[in-house]
Amino acid sequence: MLVKFDHITFVVNRAQLDTAVAEFERQGYKLALHSDHVENLESKKEFLSFKDKDHALYFMQAPEGRGLSVELIAYEHTTCNAPALGYSLGENRLVMNAPDTDELSRMLLAMGCRPGDGGEVIFSGVLDTEEYAIVPQVSSQTAFNLDNEGFCCPTFFVRPASKTANALKEAGFRVTDPEFLKVEDKTMYVMFALGSRGELIEIVSNKI
Repeated sequence: MLVKFDHITFVVNRAQLDTAVAEFERQGYKLALHSDHVENLESKKEFLSFKDKDHALYFMQAPEGRGLSVELIAYEHTTCNAPALGYSLGENRLVMNAPDTDELSRMLLAMGCRPGDGGEVIFSGVLDTEEYAIVPQVSSQTAFNLDNEGFCCPTFFVRPASKTANALKEAGFRVTDPEFLKVEDKTMYVMFALGSRGELIEIVSNKI
């Protein structure tokens, strides 16, 4: 079950972290939780270019009724390739770059999203007060690493995690094993869904 569109990730180099936090706060975002040293999950390492041991995590809560919250991640080492996502703060529309847009749409539909009227896919979780349009866009890039600067990955909150994972696997997609993550007093299980051409979505849940 889709519970909510939890957030999207924005990556910066550690040297730019303070500047990035200040800019999100200037845009009306509130710092909800943070840690300067979160160890990278084992399943995440294959999606990193530099294999940093840890990263900083600052969760920036979106203003009420103004789009998606942002998980600000800072690594010691980052790449600067074309971003995986296109997003303007405050919007309910997200562009996902993919070499195969049909594959990406199929993965989103397998998770419980529904098709829109203009080629987009609609995400509407049971706790979401708004709907979000995900627009697949053709890209020649086939690897979207999680330590690439800019918007890089959407994160969906589901319950239970096993039901979503099984639906994806039955549709032919790979899903990493769930791993436990704790930041301050917030705990969750984390998985990644992976398409055959590098499409990547993070899945979080409080129930396996």
